[in-house]
Amino acid sequence: MIRCIFCINYDDYNNLSTFGCEMGERVKMCLGNFCYMRQHKRPEYFLYTSGCINLTLNGMAAIRNNIAIALINEDNNNELNREKRLRILNKKYKQNFIRNEKKNKKTTQVCEVGQNVNTCICTNRHLCNNVTIVEPYIEFTDNVFNGINFDELAHFR
Repeated sequence: MIRCIFCINYDDYNNLSTFGCEMGERVKMCLGNFCYMRQHKRPEYFLYTSGCINLTLNGMAAIRNNIAIALINEDNNNELNREKRLRILNKKYKQNFIRNEKKNKKTTQVCEVGQNVNTCICTNRHLCNNVTIVEPYIEFTDNVFNGINFDELAHFR
């Protein structure tokens, strides 16, 4: 298990705002086998959450499968063609990509960039579970986290 930052930043641009992720050493922590951070992209408010998830082996396998599908579906005219992306992905696996290696300093964030939400996960809180640090990462526009429950409502309980 790894300790992850558990916080929420919210601003409705009118009267209500909270910036729990800006509390420095006093920020809440949680335990999980992966850390996550999510940014909701809405014109009427700003919402950022970070926390923990506990992925099962099946959950990790589902993400790996979704990543493989995303790579296969990519247009061959992209700057990085499918074969090159697969080589990069395999290199990242050698760096404990989507593995629970809490001491790994080379962990890469896996990010899903969607129309309404950006989501990243990794196993090194210092590299991925921090609103001010966003690299290194590998980014997908397909639904690689499909079916994963990030339980963001826990921030309101």
